[in-house]
Amino acid sequence: MAREKQGGKSAAKRSSRRGVVRAGKVTAATNGSKKKNNAKAAARGKAKTNGG
Repeated sequence: MAREKQGGKSAAKRSSRRGVVRAGKVTAATNGSKKKNNAKAAARGKAKTNGG
């Protein structure tokens, strides 16, 4: 379980950092990637809470 939690946290940090970096370049592309990342993060969060 510990590895899964760490992986989720690192991925969340990476997505947030990438979003900030890409935001200055192309907004349309960042919006699409952010939606995908948010969906993945939400799924991970639900899995964590449901698993207890």
